Amino acid sequence: MGPLAGKLTQLYGPKKVMTFSAIGSGACFMLVSLTRSLWYFYTIYACLALVLCGMGVITITTLLANWFEKRRGTATGMALVGISAGGLILAPVMGLIGKTELWSDLGSPAVSLCRDALLRASGPGGFFAD
Repeated sequence: MGPLAGKLTQLYGPKKVMTFSAIGSGACFMLVSLTRSLWYFYTIYACLALVLCGMGVITITTLLANWFEKRRGTATGMALVGISAGGLILAPVMGLIGKTELWSDLGSPAVSLCRDALLRASGPGGFFAD
């Protein structure tokens, strides 16, 4: 999967690849909720594995290498440690949210935030502006 992510990152740029991957992974996670058979579950998770490669180390390090000229190694190291720390912190928090009824209160604002972020990103001067 890495060579494919690298080639797509070279062709389209890391920001567009990561955005597409984020949208695709969100769609795959939503499709998992519709699972009724084992073959469907495996198919969706295979698609998820393909899509998540676009948000991996290759695109992140490419983005940082293009952005930072001095101290690239420090920037890359801090970003990768931040990803790991986020996973370390997010797992217990999501477990806590899942145990309580807080998840139902957070669903609607999360959808609104995603919608607003996509609208702002596609507008003039937004994330996709070249």
